[in-house]
Amino acid sequence: MGTGPLAAGPVILVFTAALLLALALSCPRAASARAGNDYSTGPVARAGSSVAPSIAPAGKKPAPAPEVKGQEAGDQSRGNQSHAYRSAGRRDPFLSLIYAAVRAKEEMKGRMLIPLEQYEVNQMTLVAVIMGPGIPSYALVRLPDGKHYSLRYGSVVGINKGKVVKITPDHIVVQETVTDFMGRKNTRETVLKLRE
Repeated sequence: MGTGPLAAGPVILVFTAALLLALALSCPRAASARAGNDYSTGPVARAGSSVAPSIAPAGKKPAPAPEVKGQEAGDQSRGNQSHAYRSAGRRDPFLSLIYAAVRAKEEMKGRMLIPLEQYEVNQMTLVAVIMGPGIPSYALVRLPDGKHYSLRYGSVVGINKGKVVKITPDHIVVQETVTDFMGRKNTRETVLKLRE
């Protein structure tokens, strides 16, 4: 025999075959199959369970499985059922959390925003309220850029397209529909008070 790299090839093949044979012989399923036993007839033991698989000798029927009570019984009965995922009321798990914000920005690119829609409602300051008998109520707000705008009932305000729902002598109420990180729409009311 030579001492080159080709001489080691048959030795490695023999060693690999012996290793595979040893693994096959040590496998419990292979050993039980050679003995004629079948693990699938008895209950499956779970981690922390007191139920052990019943292995019967060749040619004999396995003993009946002991009755399991309490939580373990519920675990075994659920093991045979399949689980169906219900997505109703849940966020799409494959959808990015920032996808909704990006989509909203893309929708807003198509139209021009008035200055009142470019700021959050809580960034605005209520400066004055005009009310009187027989005339509609108006409110004057100042934006962060220093410009003033008048509002009335139903005016669209804020980046969430809120609407003015109430004007009183000392405050206004803006109702917005906002989307949270789960994709649920919630109604939020913001009160802007008149400074004294």
